[in-house]
Amino acid sequence: VLDGFAGSGIMGFECLSRGAKHVSAVAKELNHAKKIQANCQQLGIHPAAYQLRHRLLEQVLKGNNPYNEPFSLVYLDPPYGFTHWQTVLKHLLQSHWVTANTAILLEHGRTEPILTHWLQAHTTNEPTHPLQPTIERTLTTAIPSIIVTGKQIGRAHV
Repeated sequence: VLDGFAGSGIMGFECLSRGAKHVSAVAKELNHAKKIQANCQQLGIHPAAYQLRHRLLEQVLKGNNPYNEPFSLVYLDPPYGFTHWQTVLKHLLQSHWVTANTAILLEHGRTEPILTHWLQAHTTNEPTHPLQPTIERTLTTAIPSIIVTGKQIGRAHV
């Protein structure tokens, strides 16, 4: 699991509790990173199971995947007003951290042109990358939309 905007780390902890082998989490804010580290220690989570990086997601995606295998789930829930979707999606696709079987969950503002960003990021990618820009579900409501790409992992409840 890749948690691109870890915040409190709760999504990664939840994934581990439900059977994920490992979580790679990214926390831009130092206070978030410190809190996640403290929670990992308090919960007795082995450091190899929860890798935390205190950097911008864009920087992390340019580097190497710490687990040397594609993620089965990528969860991206940035802070309100996040404006770097195209860059993040481009780096995600170019990183080879995902495959056609990766489920990518994005939470974004209702007015964010996320489909445009996704298609633009995909068209600038290497032609041999196996991930196709398939949108299985998009919910546009008063709350942020959720887009699932790749394999379906369950029903969205709003």
